[in-house]
Amino acid sequence: QLDVLLLLCSTSLWKKHHPTFKCILYADSMTISLLEEMNASGLWDTVNELPSNTFIDKNIFWASSKLEVLRYVEGPSVIMDHDFLTYRNLENYLKNKPFFAYEENGDGYYDTSWNPIINKVKDIINRPKPHAINCCFSYYPESTFTNFYASQSLKLMEFFTTEKVPNSKYLIFAEQLLLKYLLDYHKVDYDTLL
Repeated sequence: QLDVLLLLCSTSLWKKHHPTFKCILYADSMTISLLEEMNASGLWDTVNELPSNTFIDKNIFWASSKLEVLRYVEGPSVIMDHDFLTYRNLENYLKNKPFFAYEENGDGYYDTSWNPIINKVKDIINRPKPHAINCCFSYYPESTFTNFYASQSLKLMEFFTTEKVPNSKYLIFAEQLLLKYLLDYHKVDYDTLL
C-alpha cells in the first residue's frame, strides 16, 4: 500500500510542478490492473506494460525494468523511482547534460575488480572504482549514450544472474557503478541535485 501511495504522490507532484511534461508509466500487468481498479491509471498520459524478462533474476535485480525502458528510449528523458518526490520545478537543471540525484562513494562497501565474479566482466567494465551515481532520479538529454549504458547494464545483470549472485550489491554494480564508470570513461559532463 505504501509503494502504491508513493507512486501516486510521486506522479501527482511531478505533474503539478512540470505540467508540460508527458508522463509515462511502465509497469507489470498486476500493477496496471490495480491502478485501473483504483481509477488511478488516468494519472499518466500513457501506461505501458513491461515485457517479461526471464533472463534476469528480479529478486536481485529489481531495478532492471528501468534499464529495459532506457535501452529503447528516444530523445530526452527523465526516469525516476516511484518513491522520488518532487517539491519544485526542476526544468532549469534539465538542459544539455545528464542530471542525476547524487554521486555515491562506496569505498569499503562496493565490490570491484577484487571480487572474482566482477573480475569476469572486465570486457564490459575494466578496473572500476567504487564510485556510483544514484539513479532514483535521472535525466538523459539524448538517447545514444542512454541506450548504450542500458544495454551494457542489462548484459551485466544477465551475466550475474547466470552466476547466481547472492545479493543486490551486484545490482548497484550493474546499474549505478557502471553508470559512473561510463560517464567518466566517455568524458560525459553531468551534474547532480546534491
